[in-house]
Amino acid sequence: MIHLPIPRLTLVFNRSAYFLSATEMQTLRHANVVFYDDGVSKRLLNLLPSHVKKIAQSSIQRYTERQIKTLLVDYAFTHGHVVLLKNNLPIESEQNLAPLHYADYFNIETAFVVNDTLTRNALTIFPPHQKFHLN
Repeated sequence: MIHLPIPRLTLVFNRSAYFLSATEMQTLRHANVVFYDDGVSKRLLNLLPSHVKKIAQSSIQRYTERQIKTLLVDYAFTHGHVVLLKNNLPIESEQNLAPLHYADYFNIETAFVVNDTLTRNALTIFPPHQKFHLN
């Protein structure tokens, strides 16, 4: 019997390239794949377990937005928990939320982690079935 991973996509919006909250670090440590912005510190990435596949956003910049969303969904189905680590971006931007909306079409569990309490009002733009964590 083949055991398939449970596909999941989590967005982590981080305001600092060098610091992660406990919830953010826990989310990243339980991931199978982490796509990260180029501004994220290499020292921070080195804290992740060796089994976590790390992919720089710059390595996939040549792809269209749709190809990137498809790539994230493919990784979720083949690897399990995929985390998209976004650095210093506004949570309200529809472009930043597009991977979550796209994953919803494939019934992939989606979630996001935000460590900025000022974004509480922005959380109303998410569908009610999405999970989120606010540190």
